[in-house]
Amino acid sequence: MNFDFQNQQWSTVLGKHPYLGQCGLDKASDSELEQVKKSFMTSGKVKPVGGGPVVVSSGQQYSHVAALRTQAANGNPYTVLFLLTESGFLHKVVLLARGAHVVEEIQVFSQPQLVKSIVLSSSKGVVYVGTSEGVTAVPVARCSGYRTCSQCVLARDPLCGWSRSAGVCTALDAQQHDMAQDLEDGNVEKQCPGQTRNSLLPATEVRVRLNEAVRLQCRKPSNMAALTWTSSRSDSMPDKLFIRSADGSLSFLAAAETFGTYRCEAEEGGYRETVASYEVQDIAPPQIASPRSFSPFPKDDHETDSEDEPLEEIFFPTEEPKTSTTKPSGEPEDSGMKDKGVPGTTDWSDVYPTDLRDEIVVADKADSGLKNEIKVTPERDARLGVEPADERLRVREKSFYSELVVVSLLLAACVCVLILAGIHVWRQRKTGLKKISLVGSEDGGKTNQSMETVPSLSSPEDAGGPEVKVE
Repeated sequence: MNFDFQNQQWSTVLGKHPYLGQCGLDKASDSELEQVKKSFMTSGKVKPVGGGPVVVSSGQQYSHVAALRTQAANGNPYTVLFLLTESGFLHKVVLLARGAHVVEEIQVFSQPQLVKSIVLSSSKGVVYVGTSEGVTAVPVARCSGYRTCSQCVLARDPLCGWSRSAGVCTALDAQQHDMAQDLEDGNVEKQCPGQTRNSLLPATEVRVRLNEAVRLQCRKPSNMAALTWTSSRSDSMPDKLFIRSADGSLSFLAAAETFGTYRCEAEEGGYRETVASYEVQDIAPPQIASPRSFSPFPKDDHETDSEDEPLEEIFFPTEEPKTSTTKPSGEPEDSGMKDKGVPGTTDWSDVYPTDLRDEIVVADKADSGLKNEIKVTPERDARLGVEPADERLRVREKSFYSELVVVSLLLAACVCVLILAGIHVWRQRKTGLKKISLVGSEDGGKTNQSMETVPSLSSPEDAGGPEVKVE
């Protein structure tokens, strides 16, 4: 359409003019530029390539766009778009034959800001985002973020490829024949033959106690990946035992049914790989050593039938009855021959008192947890010449009973003293009140007598007349 500025009317341009609707008219003539100035509107709508919009997003509002034309490892040209959202995210999108594919999402601003301009520098490999506060430079490619060959290929970034010789994901260079890249299909098995699908990562040990909260972290290799947790103990992993968070982590309580191996797998484009592995183990309680057996009496041979390691035994021989004889010289001689150092005849009464030996006997008898128990029988007590264990226990019980009786009597005496003191104070108060009432009555009587007699008002001469009494 041609616009007539004088008549303010539109008219159809006849013929075909190749310079109309084209870019790069820096070499056009003045007449052609004048015609372009008049023909700024087409007679019909311009249809997009493919018959529809290139990128459609229902959850984002894009404010700025920058485009980059590049060549992939196979030599085919591709268009990369950098779309800036109003919330401060930069989306890197590659236009493939099957549609647009979001390569990555980069957060430029933590808070929404008014973006004034966005400029792409192909020579420097950065995108400049200008705001009222400053300018932010964002690299067009971040290939080092992909750690494995599968992640590099599944990203489908035309600016990145997996170097088979170096074993890293790097930017495309002159040696593109050594690069593993598949933008259209993302076939990992074909591009990464050395990386198997079931390659396992070394499991990280997590040692916890029972009923302790456990949280296993798992990070997505890309936003397009879906995370799945698997366990060696449970195939279904019920929700009543496990909690799956939005960030990909797994939480549960340490229990007998939750100990084991856990793997986090990421699936993207039909390819599944393990991105995290954990081995959750129980911290076993420390082993408590068995206590030693303190035996005051030697054990019989037939009583030792335990298969466990023999326990160390400490013997406290009891005091044996002493008999003495008289040498020809008149010196007494002990029948036990303790001066000669004969084993088993040493007098232990000075070293270990009888009370201590009795307490050891009673304590060992009451402790049923020991494997090698000490059996105290009346026959053994009689043979060894010691007081029976029942009598010793009865004596100990009587001593406690007598102490309880003494304490009860003292308490009763204290209560009686308090009662007597209260009665005495009450009687003293009652006697004081009686004395006060008697003193008051005597003072009142004297006052009444002084008021009964009133001197006569007559003259002295009439002293013999009648007296006036007030009753």
